[in-house]
Amino acid sequence: MKRIFPLISVGLASIMAQSCEDSTTQAGSSLVEDEVEIVYDSSFSTTGVSDPVTSVHSRTILQLLGRLNAEGYGEFSSDIVCQYMPAANVDTTNTTANDVDSVKLLLLMYKGGFAGDSVVPMGLSVYPLTQQLPTDMESNFNPAGMYDPNPIGSVSYSALLDGSPDRGVDSEGSVYKQIVVDLPRQIGIDLYNLYKRSPQTLS
Repeated sequence: MKRIFPLISVGLASIMAQSCEDSTTQAGSSLVEDEVEIVYDSSFSTTGVSDPVTSVHSRTILQLLGRLNAEGYGEFSSDIVCQYMPAANVDTTNTTANDVDSVKLLLLMYKGGFAGDSVVPMGLSVYPLTQQLPTDMESNFNPAGMYDPNPIGSVSYSALLDGSPDRGVDSEGSVYKQIVVDLPRQIGIDLYNLYKRSPQTLS
């Protein structure tokens, strides 16, 4: 099982997703086909060595949760760390902190964005951040020591879409499954009070 760490605490969030370890020949099939052809040109020769890249900046809104083990491609795993991003403006007219009734973490898994056995149970746990995340994070960032190891919320789920009550369709017609984690109500109260006291902190 692979752990994933997005983190939450008064404006920041931390989640750890435990995903199943899957074996599939589909992942990376666009990069590694069943047949490889080597063409040799005797008019010139070249030499070279591989130069692995150990860290990159994420340039996508879709992230891998868990680990893939694909024959002919190798093993690929990913941990995800992200910050809480509030709305630009929160309407607090005729409301108080006592009106906060629940706090939920929502993740969307789009149809076709899953590899492996969709009925295998997986898990997601949420952990509170104990330190400010750095402003510049790359793929090799390690959040160890930056969060409380005691979870504040967790849920079990599968990637099965058909017949799921959590199935939905977005504005562009893409089908997704919603993963919902109930979090402590106090998080919402603290965020409300912070916004009322210092709205620029959450803008």
